[in-house]
Amino acid sequence: MIKKVFVTCAAVLTAAAGLLSATLSASALTVEEVADEARKYGYPEDTVQYALNEYYSDPDLQNEENLQQAMEAIHGGAYSYLTTAPQQTIVTTTTTTTAAAAPGETTDQSAPVTTTPVQSDGITLTAADGTTFTRISVSAFIAMSYEEKMAYIASFPPVQQQAILNNLTPEEHRSILKQLPTEKKAEVVDNMSQFANTMGLEMTVDEMTDDEMQFSIHNTDGELVGVSSMGVIVEDTGYDRRGIVAAACGLFLIAFAGIAVAVRKCFRRPPAGENDER
Repeated sequence: MIKKVFVTCAAVLTAAAGLLSATLSASALTVEEVADEARKYGYPEDTVQYALNEYYSDPDLQNEENLQQAMEAIHGGAYSYLTTAPQQTIVTTTTTTTAAAAPGETTDQSAPVTTTPVQSDGITLTAADGTTFTRISVSAFIAMSYEEKMAYIASFPPVQQQAILNNLTPEEHRSILKQLPTEKKAEVVDNMSQFANTMGLEMTVDEMTDDEMQFSIHNTDGELVGVSSMGVIVEDTGYDRRGIVAAACGLFLIAFAGIAVAVRKCFRRPPAGENDER
């Protein structure tokens, strides 16, 4: 009887262990999920690709601990500038209407009328407390300055602010990163560097201003893997196309010079005394 109970308990424990192992495997973090999270928070695509390539090339990097640390670094950088604040009062336009007065009579002004702009292409969100509200469109948000963005977000109650921050698009994140003051950029770059380290890379900041961030990325052997940029002169993909434009201009000038030489040869007047053999 005791033996039978022991066997039954062992079978139950084995089954439970199997279920636990399956659950952990099903919920294990993948490098693709980390890459998607980096993209979500505005990381340049080339930086993400460098990290993926290095991660896959080194079996020693491919473990859950590194992926968890990479995810924490991504969130740490985002949380350095994505924070809620006490709600601020929205400044609205106030108009006053006045009734027509009869001859010899005075008029009383009516109560001020407060108007707020209507967003026809706004985005509807639901906050954690269940409230539904509308925020401005992605394009309108991107067009704002950094100060305007922060003031606009702060015009909502904190719970709705959090909903806005949680639902920012990668393009909106990039627009904020490009506009961050230098000291805040430094915090974000520090976390980006931690993300790179967990993926087997080292990031060196080459330039950091209020308009742009540029950094070089090396592998553990010190070899240059690539250069990445994030700034107002860089496309959303993260690639700086100034070199391409300069090269195109150079090719155009070379082609133009060749055409000029050909035209000059074709239409120049033959020297005096030279016979036309046609």
